[in-house]
Amino acid sequence: MARDYVRDKEAVQDLNKELIRGEDFIRKQEGAAAKLLDTIGGINQALKASGDFSEKNKKQADLLAGAGQASLKFAQSKSKKDKESFDKIVQKYKVYKDLGGEQIKELDTLIKQTGEIDVQEGLLSRINISQDDITAALKDQVPFGKQLSTLFSKKAKGAAKVAAALTIGTTILKNFAAKTAVIGEEFGALGMQSGEFKSTLLSSEVDA
Repeated sequence: MARDYVRDKEAVQDLNKELIRGEDFIRKQEGAAAKLLDTIGGINQALKASGDFSEKNKKQADLLAGAGQASLKFAQSKSKKDKESFDKIVQKYKVYKDLGGEQIKELDTLIKQTGEIDVQEGLLSRINISQDDITAALKDQVPFGKQLSTLFSKKAKGAAKVAAALTIGTTILKNFAAKTAVIGEEFGALGMQSGEFKSTLLSSEVDA
């Protein structure tokens, strides 16, 4: 009767396939994600080369390979569903230990690093500010804030954006005309027709 080796386990072979499929994603990672994927890669290398065949080793291989696959999927998707799948493997590991199974150092490391990714993702989601959030916050703080909010809003319709742009343009031109009138009264019309003068004044109005 042929022996069933760790390297022949379906879960072990599936993990290897997932890593091959995810090669492009893995190459692009850095920081905590890169460390996690290095750990998964190390587990995969050890399992696919293992000639162990005891029931204990095969049980541990199933846990390691299953956790590796679940962790890899979570690292790629950051989804709640994939995190829950990983947590189910962690629960199986706890039951395994409660029933007298040995602690698996590599799996402990994998659990810790996956947890770090989860925490990191939670922090990023809290500080993630969308374009709409920014424009909404600024609309009452800067000149033409309300109009700028409309221009940059993904939800605003085309007509509303056109109206906002016209409001900004018309106001700038009105202010420009008012300033030239005041300057003309104070200093006379001499030099008021200078193209450079008008350009400078209009530019300062837009910058304001």
